[in-house]
Amino acid sequence: MTLCLSSGLRVGAACLIAAAWQLGAGPAAAQQPPPPAAPAPAEAPASTAMTVPSMAGPLVANPNPYKIEIAPFNPIYVTGAVSALGMFQTAPIPGDHGSNGDLPNGLVALQTTEGLVQFFTMVGVYSFPALGAPYIHVDRTTGGTFGPVPQGYVKLAPNDAFSIQVGKLPTLIGAEYGFTFQNMNIERGLLWNQEPIVSRGVQANYTMGPLALSVLFRQLQLADRLRRLDHQQREYPDHRRRRQFRPHRQERDFLQAFQL
Repeated sequence: MTLCLSSGLRVGAACLIAAAWQLGAGPAAAQQPPPPAAPAPAEAPASTAMTVPSMAGPLVANPNPYKIEIAPFNPIYVTGAVSALGMFQTAPIPGDHGSNGDLPNGLVALQTTEGLVQFFTMVGVYSFPALGAPYIHVDRTTGGTFGPVPQGYVKLAPNDAFSIQVGKLPTLIGAEYGFTFQNMNIERGLLWNQEPIVSRGVQANYTMGPLALSVLFRQLQLADRLRRLDHQQREYPDHRRRRQFRPHRQERDFLQAFQL
């Protein structure tokens, strides 16, 4: 009985010590400060991707384009596109080849996006592979269409809602753009040939919430150029003189490529 009593006392003493430990540790633990909160992740830098030239994918604009800062002027952003093209076909249309290799895009764009007076210019070489038309190489396309500066304009933007652009402007019509790097399908569709992909004129833009309006007044100089004909005279064996009108060679190429 003595042994049982002694064991019971030891057990009771152990329970009292454990209870006292819990009571003593509770307030001490409550007084400890909470662990410091993890620092918030740093915010990603705001994207300065250019909205011009527009692109329909799969390419996207560079979110951090190269820029040139010359005080006191606004930053000048520099972007561009360089691509190679290889084509193979089993049934070329008359005037085309079974295979072609070329540089459809070798373009550099300079632009400003801040201030009252802004500008955009694109310089380089290009070609226009078009569905249902023979392919014309970059040198003949650049020289026979819009030249080494296919697009360029000055923009007056007194506020964020209204602006006026003057120069060689990209098209407002259609779902496909002028250059291959801007489109999902590099040969585009049949209706692309009907778009005025570059217009020389004046364009006014106004935005109000979800509404965006643009009005373009363009010069028809390019169309007049395409209609220009070279006058030639030929001498026939019967000495009768006849007149014949032929399109200029570059214009024939342009007409053939764009199905005009």
